[in-house]
Amino acid sequence: MILKFGKRVVLAAASVIVVATGVLALMRLSQGEAQAMPYSTSDQIRAARPLGAQEALIIDLTFAGVAADPVEKRARATLAQTFNHLEMDGTHQLDDYGLCRMLSWPDGGGVMNMNCHAIPFFAFNELQNRLALTKMIASATSQKPAVEAAPYWSEAGLGVAPQDAKPLQIRAAAGGVQYLLGPQAAGSISGDLGALSPAEAMAFSRFLARHFPMHPQMRADIAGRARLPMVIEVMQTNPAGQVAAQRMTLANLRREKAEYPLPGGLPSALRAQVAGDASPRGQALRRALAVVDSGGKDRPPSFESLMDGVRKGGEPPLASLMLFLNVTQQYGGRITADRAALESIRPQIQAFMRDPQAGRFLAANNLAGNPAAPGDRVAAARFLAEADALDKAPFGTFRYVTYANLAANSEGSAQWPADIRAKMPVRLEDNYWRHIAAYPWASNTYADLANLFPFDPQTAWLLQDLGRAVDTDWKSGVMGRAAAYEARLRTAAPDFY
Repeated sequence: MILKFGKRVVLAAASVIVVATGVLALMRLSQGEAQAMPYSTSDQIRAARPLGAQEALIIDLTFAGVAADPVEKRARATLAQTFNHLEMDGTHQLDDYGLCRMLSWPDGGGVMNMNCHAIPFFAFNELQNRLALTKMIASATSQKPAVEAAPYWSEAGLGVAPQDAKPLQIRAAAGGVQYLLGPQAAGSISGDLGALSPAEAMAFSRFLARHFPMHPQMRADIAGRARLPMVIEVMQTNPAGQVAAQRMTLANLRREKAEYPLPGGLPSALRAQVAGDASPRGQALRRALAVVDSGGKDRPPSFESLMDGVRKGGEPPLASLMLFLNVTQQYGGRITADRAALESIRPQIQAFMRDPQAGRFLAANNLAGNPAAPGDRVAAARFLAEADALDKAPFGTFRYVTYANLAANSEGSAQWPADIRAKMPVRLEDNYWRHIAAYPWASNTYADLANLFPFDPQTAWLLQDLGRAVDTDWKSGVMGRAAAYEARLRTAAPDFY
């Protein structure tokens, strides 16, 4: 099962214009999850969940790359009902299944905090990318792909695969089990540390999914045996394209009560990073955090005030159009449902359509939302790049979002004339950051920007979390698809949860 991104949609008619930007819909946010966000301190995270002791498996581990990296790394894993805790090399990794967070902190440092969907999200995107690349190379060379390019090796390296994929043969061997991909050794398990209950087997499978990648078929077989092996060896491809073994040795199994391991008093590592970041990204994130920290006092213009501004019109019509676009981005669900309110601004919408400058912006917006829409994309980009007077108008920095969406959805945009590109931020992402810094309250821009990071899960999911935190009405906008995406992801990779 491959999960794909949504695309931007722009719908236009003579009397009604409804504008929506793209969505990378990722997750449903429960009340508990809303209290544990990327910017949370450890005290805030601890306050969001029970801290009492739980029954847990505790295992001593040794990791080694048998061929590529023979240096052993020692660790201890605590596998409880609602969390996994891995301690290794003076750092801590905590998978919090109750809050759907992945937490990490060094001894004496701040806590990093990432959405628990980020890793499987990345794994499926990277798998799709690798399979497409392999197919393209095979088509170009008319040669059969080398063994390390076969789909299995990508699936094993990332720990995800299409549902019901079972490429391995499983056979008993002296002291354990062997996993074969045709005649090729794919992995093995050996030794026996004892029986696992169904709940313990599930906890062990979740741990393997996040901390020791292997093909899901192998992981499912290990969990289904309900015995804890002493050695797990998995064949992986290394950067040189060679097949090499990765080994995990398990010892000293014990069952103890374990309290929630995140210590109190740790600051947010994200806040520390953002505090000294003068880039457009840093400015935007500080502005978004200010909204979060205000407790609702730092909020967007009201629906009524924006609608009054649109009704009053004014010159130039392009500035009035920005107010309307503000309505669609901040209150898209409400304006769509309130037909009377929409009807009340019909004359102004018709005026937008007649005004040359406003018409050019709408045409550019249409091209930005639809890569197949016909039109002069270079001319649209030039118009947006030269409309710098909008930066002083309320919501005028939305031109940066429109420009970035246009570039992202236009083939050959990197070769647009230099004088166009010189007027806009060099990095495409900085167009979005600039608008967020100026207008931090609407989640759609966060979702559009997240689309630029399919292989950077930490940034993509930071944006998704922040978008929901600053926009109380996110469910009525493009992020309303979040729950469906979460369900698909959990179905596609259930043992990550």
